[in-house]
Amino acid sequence: MINNEQQPQYFLQIPMFLNGLGLTTTDKQVYAAAYTMLNVNKICFMSNARIAEVVEVKPNTVAHSISKLVDMNLLKRKLVYKEGTKEVDKRYLYLPDTPLDDNTLPHVSEYNTPLYKNTKPHVSEYKDNRLLNKSINRLNNNMSSSNEHDHSDAKEIIAYLNDKADKHFRNTQSNYKTIEARLKDYSIDDLKRVIDNKCSTWLNTDMDKYLRIETLFRASKIDGYLNEKVDTRNTGGEVHGIDF
Repeated sequence: MINNEQQPQYFLQIPMFLNGLGLTTTDKQVYAAAYTMLNVNKICFMSNARIAEVVEVKPNTVAHSISKLVDMNLLKRKLVYKEGTKEVDKRYLYLPDTPLDDNTLPHVSEYNTPLYKNTKPHVSEYKDNRLLNKSINRLNNNMSSSNEHDHSDAKEIIAYLNDKADKHFRNTQSNYKTIEARLKDYSIDDLKRVIDNKCSTWLNTDMDKYLRIETLFRASKIDGYLNEKVDTRNTGGEVHGIDF
């Protein structure tokens, strides 16, 4: 039986190999929630709602990220149906190189038990788990280290905008906050596409001044900018259908 003592606590492990795969920050956090539990239990039985609580997004956003991770073969998914029906009873996540069959599925008494507790894990119970021990040791040295962020994705977007639009936006916390909020639901390539689309219509026009972070990545407008049909024909500098 899996109990609370066996569940990952205090932190999420985000593997470095996720970088450069086109994943959003949310995709990585969802993977980390599953990956952290997998390092302890070899299987993740958390529901979308539980993962959403940990990552602080909506359950349907978690579902989208999990489908993406499964499609990329970063996770495997097994559905268990209620007997005699096509209604899903439980959903298990596991790593692609982990064999799994009905005989190895855990008997979980509390499927939606909390991910974190207010007690420290018993490190001795995990002595065979090198990754988890290393993370716990690092956690003991600096409890806030797991929340540190180098903002590399946001810096990449700022650099791309500066290059494309001939701007000089700085790497500041306010710019990071705006960009990283959008990266919860969009990829780096999506944000670059927004920049390309608006540069094609606004650059060197009266609208050039709106080629800025707070306008391009405004939550209420970014989806429209991303899906614009850009007319590459010469319009003589006239801008049509602008909504900002």
